[in-house]
Amino acid sequence: MKREVVSVPVGAPLEDAAEKMNHHRVGCVVIVRDDRPVGVITERNFVRLFSSSRGKKDGVKVDEFIPRHLVQLSSQATYAQAVRVFNRHGIKRVPVVENGRMVGILSQKDLLDYSRRAFLALLEKNRQLQGEVYRDFVVTGAALGAF
Repeated sequence: MKREVVSVPVGAPLEDAAEKMNHHRVGCVVIVRDDRPVGVITERNFVRLFSSSRGKKDGVKVDEFIPRHLVQLSSQATYAQAVRVFNRHGIKRVPVVENGRMVGILSQKDLLDYSRRAFLALLEKNRQLQGEVYRDFVVTGAALGAF
């Protein structure tokens, strides 16, 4: 999870969101009202907006990207709960909240990185356990005169 979240306030021009995304080199900007997330604008939103034939894009506000219900994740959520949220809603990023206030943003990449680290830790633990089993076998075998 990233605690430094790039955000724009409700009512901001869409250009502000695009400039912040470009400046901070991020794939999304969270729309906030009183430090509470109310929407997320992603690169995908920009592609759809600018490739559509809606005509003039000037004057568009970020408010057009505020959903009726924003998918959020509690700061107390488990890894499994986070995976379910991503899969159920087909999203790549989700604001993380604590008492309604945004404390970070979690991405699919964050989950993948966590999975990779957990897998490597399990591999290392397995290697250590196999070494202990092998040492026990050699010591026990030698003590029994098998070698």
